[in-house]
Amino acid sequence: MVLEAIAAHDPADWGGDPRLIRRGSVVDLARRCNWREDHARQVARLAVALFDRTRPLHRLGDDERELLEYAGLLHDIGEHISSEAHDRHTAYLIEHGRLRGFAPEEVAVLATLGRYHRQGEPKATFEPWSSLAEERRPQVRSLLALLRLADGLDRGHAGAVEAVEVELGAEAVRVHLRADGDSDLDLWGGRRKRRLFEQVFDRRVEIDHRTPAAT
Repeated sequence: MVLEAIAAHDPADWGGDPRLIRRGSVVDLARRCNWREDHARQVARLAVALFDRTRPLHRLGDDERELLEYAGLLHDIGEHISSEAHDRHTAYLIEHGRLRGFAPEEVAVLATLGRYHRQGEPKATFEPWSSLAEERRPQVRSLLALLRLADGLDRGHAGAVEAVEVELGAEAVRVHLRADGDSDLDLWGGRRKRRLFEQVFDRRVEIDHRTPAAT
């Protein structure tokens, strides 16, 4: 029933701009799935901020940045079906949501990010992941590490973290949070979800409430 409702919807004209069409299609799917918009937008914003501040590590481009933002917007839409194992439902909805303007490989990337944003490593038995070219997979793992950390940094779903500053070191990445109000839960969430980042980039992650002093 959910997929039938999504497929039947004909989005409004987004002006013919490919990026507007893509963004409009993503937001439309999210809305049709009764997304928690504030949380989704916060995770997308934090994921992009982390992406921008860690470019020397991942060396990815603007196309990957765009996909990461969309994955942040979509990561919890599976809760529309069931909160239990919602990551699996998210992947299914992305795969079959008829997203406009996306190549099949890009849909596979988004589905993989949705499926594993909570925990675990992509498995060969997950078809969108197995369909990706070998050279594409390290890029997706980098995006997944960023998305998972960003999701942890809004653990309280209150949008408390206003900004992140990042210091890149040879052995550690230090993430400093600037928050509006109590962000202890978000601090805990980020620390809980940092392991994949540490594995992918071979650096430990340290997270605190400090804002680095101006130089």
